[in-house]
This record gives sequence, structure tokens and C-alpha cells, in this order.
Amino acid sequence: MKVLDVELPEPLAAFYREVEALFAAEGLSLVCERASGPEFGGFYREEGRALVTVRSDLPPEATCHTLAHELVHGLQRREGWPLATAGPELGADSPAEEVAAVLQALVHCAAAELRIAPLGLDASWEQRERHAGVRSMLRAPHAGANVPGTPAWAYWSLLYAYLELLHPAEHVRTLLRNIKRALPQAAATGQRAAELVRFHGYATPDQALAAMRAVHELLRLGHHVVIEDPRATATAG
Repeated sequence: MKVLDVELPEPLAAFYREVEALFAAEGLSLVCERASGPEFGGFYREEGRALVTVRSDLPPEATCHTLAHELVHGLQRREGWPLATAGPELGADSPAEEVAAVLQALVHCAAAELRIAPLGLDASWEQRERHAGVRSMLRAPHAGANVPGTPAWAYWSLLYAYLELLHPAEHVRTLLRNIKRALPQAAATGQRAAELVRFHGYATPDQALAAMRAVHELLRLGHHVVIEDPRATATAG
């Protein structure tokens, strides 16, 4: 089975067909497209279709991994996983929106990797690219990145937790050590955030909600970042 001109390994092809059938039952066609931009991939629900995008420069092994990862994000949307956004009074251009995005990714992406682990896909290309990006940012981190309570501190705390939780220890150890050296306050908080996510778990929407709320409280995000439970909204509606 070929998707985006890449031959999918059979376990991934079977998973793709399973997800495709779930969306088809809702009247949505599963569509995959190449895209430009910094993100490796994305998932979007549009009129009549469930759209997965994969960055155009990804090699075949990274395409397969990113495709699987984004398919899980599609399932998470379908299953009503919790969402994090900037407070409505702040808007999408505020630093809080970036913090909210990393908070959501910390839990959603950890859950996605857990879900696709049996497929045996190779995430090393994306991990190397992400490490290079973090090293570049670390040369000139945001103002206030080591000052507790600032958006930059929250961002770097969450980024540290993401790397610790999702990347193999043997590959990320040096990078985490460099973050600790440059931003010790953010790194210490990031370690606690990763511990909270492990404690609450992230295999189900309920676990994800508890983990995101615990990290939200740790970072004292208050009204700046809002965590929404779509299942509660649907019930109320």
C-alpha cells in the first residue's frame, strides 16, 4: 500500500485502513497531503474529509512515522481528548498560545507514541531534527526563559519535559544536560512536569486530562491557558 508515494510497512498499512474505516463511518474521507512549514505533520477535520499533512522534505522512514503519529492525533480528536488553548481574552497571537500548544503536545504526543509503538516505526530522523532546532534556540533563548512565572519559562519547562518523556534517554541526555546548564529553573520544573505526566498516565482521555491539569497547576498558568474537555462540552450540549 502506497501513501504519499511511500510504500507503507504492513503493520502501518493495516493501521491506516483501520483509521480510514473509522472516519468513513462518520462520512469523512481520509486524505493525506504533503505540506511545507516547520511542523513535521498535522491533522485537520474539514468539510467531508479528515486531512493528514506530512512535511514535504521528510524521507520515507520519517514519513511513515509522522503519518502514523498524525493518524493517532486524528483518533484523539475523534475520541474527545482534552485541548489546551490561550485564554479567550489573550488570543491566538499571545505567548500563551505557544505555551498551550506545547502543554497539549506533551501529553497528546506521548500518548500517540505509546499507541504506535507496536508498529515498529523509526522516529530517529524527526528526533535529530528536533534536537538541532532546540540546540539552535538554546543559543539565544527567549527573554525570561529562566525566570519562573514568565511565558518563556513555561515554554522551556514544557519543552524539557517533552524531550525527557518522548525521546530515548541515550539520545537526549547531552541536550538535557545543556538545557540544565543554561536554564536550570526551567529544567528543574520540566523534570517535575515529566514526573507528573508519568504519575497520572496518558493512555486515555481521562488520564490525559488529569496530567494536563496537574502540569497546568505546576506552571501556575491560571487563566492564561485554558484546558477544555470536549466530552464535557458535548454532554452539556
